[in-house]
Amino acid sequence: MRRPYKRVVLAVLGGVLAAVLATMWFFNNYERKPLEINTGQSPAAMKNPLLAATRFLQALGMTAESHRGRDLLVNLPPVGDAILVYRQGGALSPTEMNHLYKWMVDGGHLVIQPKRVYDHDSDQPEEGDIARFAGVRLRYRKEKSDCGCPQNSKKADSDGSGSAEPDDDTVPDARARDNQDESVQDIRQGSQGKPTGAEKETGHETVSVVIDGTRLTVDFPNDRYLEKGPREPVFRIDSQENEGAYLLQYQIGRGKMTVLTSCRIFNNYNIDAAGHGWLLAWLAGTHSRTWLLYSNNMDGIFSFLFRHMPAFLFSLCGWVIFFIWAHQYRIGSVREPKKTTRRHILAHIDGLGRFNWHIDKAASLIGRIREPVLHDWIRRLPGKGDRLIDPAAVARLTGLTKEEVETGFSGPVTTEQDLIVVTRCLQKLRQAEGGPKRRTK
Repeated sequence: MRRPYKRVVLAVLGGVLAAVLATMWFFNNYERKPLEINTGQSPAAMKNPLLAATRFLQALGMTAESHRGRDLLVNLPPVGDAILVYRQGGALSPTEMNHLYKWMVDGGHLVIQPKRVYDHDSDQPEEGDIARFAGVRLRYRKEKSDCGCPQNSKKADSDGSGSAEPDDDTVPDARARDNQDESVQDIRQGSQGKPTGAEKETGHETVSVVIDGTRLTVDFPNDRYLEKGPREPVFRIDSQENEGAYLLQYQIGRGKMTVLTSCRIFNNYNIDAAGHGWLLAWLAGTHSRTWLLYSNNMDGIFSFLFRHMPAFLFSLCGWVIFFIWAHQYRIGSVREPKKTTRRHILAHIDGLGRFNWHIDKAASLIGRIREPVLHDWIRRLPGKGDRLIDPAAVARLTGLTKEEVETGFSGPVTTEQDLIVVTRCLQKLRQAEGGPKRRTK
């Protein structure tokens, strides 16, 4: 083996040995571990606050579906299904309210929270509040250290209505609780028995309840409670301090109606806290399908068209673009419309003459007229074999003046008047009486 080949083999072996040593060193000093990175909520979870609850019920083998829009309460699902309304939006009409009540009487199950807070006993139930079917009122809990005024009296008096919506955005401390990301870890600690200090700080009370032989702990906001109406509930979850109820369930015909102080315990942040998921599963029960309505507001006109009639919306946009384009300012001269009638022969001749005059001042036209006349006179005049013509001789034979003959044969054309004069002279030369006879041999 030659020496250069030995060097190549040694270099290859050295490289392989270095790679093996580097690999052994790497796997001896590093190990593979899974790393969990919290990327926050997905776009679907940010849009749907009941997404986790829907997937939880589906994991238990139940048929659950999230929904948005008002049409679910207008076009009700089959009897035997359950509807959870996360937050009441626009008020339903009296006809729609009657259909919803009949649906519950026939066997439907409706889970809601009241639409508004009643601060005074004289407040009449709102027509659009679905909770009025059970006569339930939502009230704010009074502070023990104050004068007995409602906790939200300042809030109520500020708008002059004496009441406020129980939505999360209208509760004074709701935004603070949301900023704490629903500190469920603090709530879970010490969740046996009465509320702990952590529960007091987060505005929740942990209630222990036995449902179907199973003990559950549920965290309810402790700044509000339910006041029952004339009907007696078939099931209720009361505050451990006996200061109102957090959940009231009524039997309406063959169906049910469950009213909670807040359905926020079932959202994406709180569904895994305490026994919230199992409470939702108990409410869904043995229903054929559970509908989780996370938005009851009416869609805008463009959102409605895009969801239900996208083809019409795209056609409308295309028509608007074409309409704007068709009414833009024109560039250049406006084209005359085509004439359907045939032009008169004189108009055609006039147009042809104007075109020739525009090109070369009718020089080619006069040349074509002069050529046959000049050629005829050359043939007729005796003794003129070339193309030279004596104007005086032509004038004597035709009776024209010498100037007219010269104008007809060689007169310049610079204006329209010159064209007329030259054409007239050539016409006289062609039609002159007593013109020359043809030469004979």
